[in-house]
Amino acid sequence: MRLNSKAELIKSTLAERGKLETKIAGLIPAEIEFSGTMGVWSVKDILQHLVDWEQRWISWYEAGKRGDDVQTPEPGYNWRQMGALNERYRQKYKDRPLEAVLADFHTSYQQILAVIEKIPDTEMLAMGIYPWTGKLPLIAWIAGNTCDHYRWAVQMIH
Repeated sequence: MRLNSKAELIKSTLAERGKLETKIAGLIPAEIEFSGTMGVWSVKDILQHLVDWEQRWISWYEAGKRGDDVQTPEPGYNWRQMGALNERYRQKYKDRPLEAVLADFHTSYQQILAVIEKIPDTEMLAMGIYPWTGKLPLIAWIAGNTCDHYRWAVQMIH
């Protein structure tokens, strides 16, 4: 979905996150931790994955604001290696307690919303402000790590 303003981004982010929260609200801990929701991934893995990418985007943005070099998706990885990168982080966090993952899931969301609130529309929509955004406006990167990602997660959780 192409978003044309910060207001549209926030509206979509709140709506998609609401759908995700509703989807997981009815699950008991055993269902959240069951490996097999999405391949070997559990709902807990999916939630941790969302946190990872929210935090990754925040770090890119903050580094870009400082004028630092930003390597996406991560140093040592390119976009064709996304599956390997995601699996690396799933392995890293798979044994984290559910309570810790859920706490980070909620905290990270509040953090990314706070960052989004501070970004002017002009910065979100302009091309080329940050070299790491390539041919996409910042708003597309934000959506990819918020509303679009939440929509994906809802589809993955059965």
